[in-house]
Amino acid sequence: MQLLRSQGLGVICGQLSVLLLGVGSVLIAARRQTTYADLALDDLRFFFERPSPWHLWFYLLLGVMVVYALNTVLCTWQNVASRIRMRVKSPALYAPAVMHLAFLAALLAHLIGGVWGRTLPTRVVGPEWSELPWGVSARTVGMSTRQHPDGSFAGVAIELEYRLEGKEELRRGTLGFNQPVVLDASRKVLLIGGFQERPVAAVLSLGERRCELLTGGEPCPLGRQRVQLLGIERAQGLGTVARFQVLDPHGSASTTFGAWPGLTHTLPDGTAVKLEAIESRAFVGVSGREMPGNLWALLGTALLGLGVLLHGRRWL
Repeated sequence: MQLLRSQGLGVICGQLSVLLLGVGSVLIAARRQTTYADLALDDLRFFFERPSPWHLWFYLLLGVMVVYALNTVLCTWQNVASRIRMRVKSPALYAPAVMHLAFLAALLAHLIGGVWGRTLPTRVVGPEWSELPWGVSARTVGMSTRQHPDGSFAGVAIELEYRLEGKEELRRGTLGFNQPVVLDASRKVLLIGGFQERPVAAVLSLGERRCELLTGGEPCPLGRQRVQLLGIERAQGLGTVARFQVLDPHGSASTTFGAWPGLTHTLPDGTAVKLEAIESRAFVGVSGREMPGNLWALLGTALLGLGVLLHGRRWL
């Protein structure tokens, strides 16, 4: 028991943890295309569902972390109990114990998230409303990319508009790599799984009136008729061409036509409409991730902050 409570054992466990994590990082990077091809995020079940000698570093790390956690619990209990017996009232002297609790909460967060967290299938979200996990509906409303000084890709920010199940309130969020959209008090997040821009929107004008049409979207009234965008395609010698369908006042299709930017077309009723532009819209692959350990991680962060504050001026 004395060995389990010793500070030396804690130091040894900390050093072994760093060493084993370093070994694991090297092995995962070296065998990313083979052994660890299906390892995602903080999933700990992977190591037990697919046992392998290449996972030895993780099995050793798990044992070290169990001993480390037990050592932290016993040391903290001994420290706090001795101060209570001595009737110590200075908050600063209890700060190390609070910070130890923060460490234990962080370990518990990783354990819960790694065992009970799960990633849901990826779904494509575009400018039209799409259904996502947990009853969330979302659509893209904008996209911006960042570049390094040499012109290489640096990052992307997808602007999402979404609403939760049973609620009409529209919310906005920015989705990017290492930038999830957080839901349900951080227990659920939306993650990016890929993105691209596609030419799916066309702007038609009739005088000062302008209509922005999406492929397969709602028709727009122009004159006494309505026009619907059927699709956008590449045509040899013409570039990008938009195909439209004209609906009569009763909603029946009367004719179709194609146009490219700058072209004016006369509808069957004599109305002349002009295709002002063909525009691209963002499409993004979105997956949902349930992260039940996040609340414990937040608790650990709060305890760590409390421990720093209890130290007072001693940490400056």
